[in-house]
Amino acid sequence: MIGVYGMGGIGKTTLVKEVGRQVKENNLFEKVISSRVSQTPQIKNIQGEIAEKIGLELAEQSHETVRAGRLLERLKKEPKILIILDDIWGSLDLEAIGIPFADNNSGCKVLLTARSQDVLSCKMDCQQNFFVDVLNEKEAWSLFKKMTGDCRENGELKSVAAEIVKECAGLPIAIVPIAKALKNKSPYEWRNALRQLERTFLRSFSGTQAVAAYSTIELSYYQLEGEELRQTFLLIGYTFISCVKDVIYYGMGLGLFQNINTLEEARDRAHTLIDKLKNSCLLLDGWRSEWFSMHDVVRDVAISHVFAVEIEVVALTSWPDKDTLKVCTAISLNNSNISELPQGFECPQLKYLCIGYHASLRIPDNLFTGMTGLRVLDFTQMHLLPLPSSLGLLQNLQTLSLENCKLGDMAIIGDLKKLEILTLRGSNMQKLVEEIGRLTQLRLLDLSNCSKLKVIPAYVISSLSRLEELYIGESPIEWGKVGGVDGERRNASLDELNNLSKLTSLEILIQDEKALPRDLSFFKMLQRYRILIGYWWSVGPSDGISRMFRLKLTNGANICLNEGHIMQLKGIEDLTLDGLPDIKNILCELGREGFPHLNRLDPT
Repeated sequence: MIGVYGMGGIGKTTLVKEVGRQVKENNLFEKVISSRVSQTPQIKNIQGEIAEKIGLELAEQSHETVRAGRLLERLKKEPKILIILDDIWGSLDLEAIGIPFADNNSGCKVLLTARSQDVLSCKMDCQQNFFVDVLNEKEAWSLFKKMTGDCRENGELKSVAAEIVKECAGLPIAIVPIAKALKNKSPYEWRNALRQLERTFLRSFSGTQAVAAYSTIELSYYQLEGEELRQTFLLIGYTFISCVKDVIYYGMGLGLFQNINTLEEARDRAHTLIDKLKNSCLLLDGWRSEWFSMHDVVRDVAISHVFAVEIEVVALTSWPDKDTLKVCTAISLNNSNISELPQGFECPQLKYLCIGYHASLRIPDNLFTGMTGLRVLDFTQMHLLPLPSSLGLLQNLQTLSLENCKLGDMAIIGDLKKLEILTLRGSNMQKLVEEIGRLTQLRLLDLSNCSKLKVIPAYVISSLSRLEELYIGESPIEWGKVGGVDGERRNASLDELNNLSKLTSLEILIQDEKALPRDLSFFKMLQRYRILIGYWWSVGPSDGISRMFRLKLTNGANICLNEGHIMQLKGIEDLTLDGLPDIKNILCELGREGFPHLNRLDPT
């Protein structure tokens, strides 16, 4: 096990990524897997990233130790694999993850990065550590020129550029953003940038490199074009989110996006804004196209520009005072050591509240009485038995996320008349409450990965007339029979989807093909979909695939496809047809129409 250490922003991540690329290119390792650990390691996420890269499926609901055992056995069989664990802050139990570091006969090797040599030497027992220092003057100038293109070797601009590089103090994380921000800009903009760097007043940063990093990143922030882009940068900074989905959910809830009419438009806008932040080097690429990351130094800058109370793993000795809470607009409480929240504290300006990964935290029943202006509420991996009764007071709430929570009575959610986005992904509910049907403004409903959810009452879905996106993948719904007698049918039937005239995105698991209605006209409206019929949900993340249709018939069942059901689905990219008696004729029919976007066909 080898370690790489150096201060934040020095380029450790970039360095080990390049190491990984070269060792794979030179066949020193067959596989190279990288995962970011951070200050609050999420073992399941690390396990999932490693497992996916080696083609191992790990059940989401399984305990970490079970997942670790399966991962360990598989990694021992890998002949040559390099695992890069980036941004280690303390002792990390590799065995708990499932990494066979102590087995000298294993082909698995580990490369770590950290800010402290002590972490690598004392807490992780690395055999050898390498220090990454700041760039020298020549290296810094070379990197700056590479980022700006032609910065005029002679003349006035060169002297200004040299001073800017000097202000960056050899830190790549300072050099790259400012260089990109000034590329193709006029000389007066370069001079103005230099003056800002020289005058930046930093109250919370100390040391030459820290000051340089802060001031140059801050300048890059000011160079962002438009308030919408700047607010997106700040949102990602203080919420700690790292995927496009959350940018959409939170951005829509907070009213961040301008001139947006649909969620599909919001998705395109979110992708555009994130790409712009990546191009400005304020965000980094994530492990998949839908994911991204923000460097800790960059995040410090973002947080310093918002009036938000950020409560993280750091020891918190007391709750913020009343005056602070009265003007606070965002609170994030994750992995905290707080045992309970104060009763009915006043936060009249609060728009965003996130509490997560603290199952034992007691939530007062009157928690929301003093924050009725709240627009985004996120509880993650919490025990909410039941939900606080004061939740019904949040009449301005736009986004409610209760992912991976243990939930009791949820009827009160039906009182949130302005709610547009509701995600109950991964929750333990067995039945969706009928009151959800009263959310007539709802545009997105996520019930995916609810392994116990079997009942959706009849007419709840069809009541959500404004629904644009519905996600029910990995949830074993027992769909009702089409055309059942109103007084007898307890479960929703799939023909209710035909009442959703605005539906454009659908992920759904239909275990019994007999539940399919004859009328599948809602297929025509779908722009993004993952539809599995007769299968159990065994597909991974949707990265790169927006349109998937898989059909499997069993026990001699038949389904009429000659009415063009499949052809109604726009732009299929992944198509599986299994068990169809007249598969040849169907493929011939499909072949005449053509699937220009198809990149996977499985006629089994």
